[in-house]
Amino acid sequence: MKRGPPPPIEGLSWPVTGTDEEGKEVRSTQITGKEILAAAVGAVDETAAKAVRDERGWRFKYRKHFVKSVEVSARSPDAALKVAAAGLDYMYDKFEFIRDGKKYSLRDALSQITGSFSTGFVKGTKPKPTKYELEVPYNGQVLKGDSLQRQIDKWVRQGVCELSCGAAISQVANSEPWLDLSDRYFVLLGAGAAMGPFQVPGRCPLAAAHR
Repeated sequence: MKRGPPPPIEGLSWPVTGTDEEGKEVRSTQITGKEILAAAVGAVDETAAKAVRDERGWRFKYRKHFVKSVEVSARSPDAALKVAAAGLDYMYDKFEFIRDGKKYSLRDALSQITGSFSTGFVKGTKPKPTKYELEVPYNGQVLKGDSLQRQIDKWVRQGVCELSCGAAISQVANSEPWLDLSDRYFVLLGAGAAMGPFQVPGRCPLAAAHR
């Protein structure tokens, strides 16, 4: 089955970083990510910013630059605030917000567009269970109780997860009152909103609220 063209981009979008061989806009998260970090650390350390921009193996070597950003921020409270503010300013000025085909910077959109956001609400209809038990789908099975605890122990021994992670899952599994989430609200932002039941226009989900 032949797919039609993608829907037009609507809402918050990554900046345009170039064009492809057909002249279509390209929005590279890698290029933008580098520029955000460079702008952030550049507020305090231009050498560190240049190292970020000059890094050719970003996909595999980005970690050292994020470590450097922590080191730069830790020089003083003032340095930490400058790094954070510069990174945020870059995003506010460079990220686009598209509404009805018109492009705004995120900063301009926040000041010029008002009263246009909405939330959705999903309310369950099934009765609450009398007993709550943590269930984890895994390898075609549903792990719970002793089988879940055995698998958690195995994951920890194999290094699949840290000891603290395994302990946290076990604690949740053994704390039945924690599993009743009927009085809690969950807010999904960004890509995570795609996990929700609401249809999101375009290719950039913004937000959805679920109960």
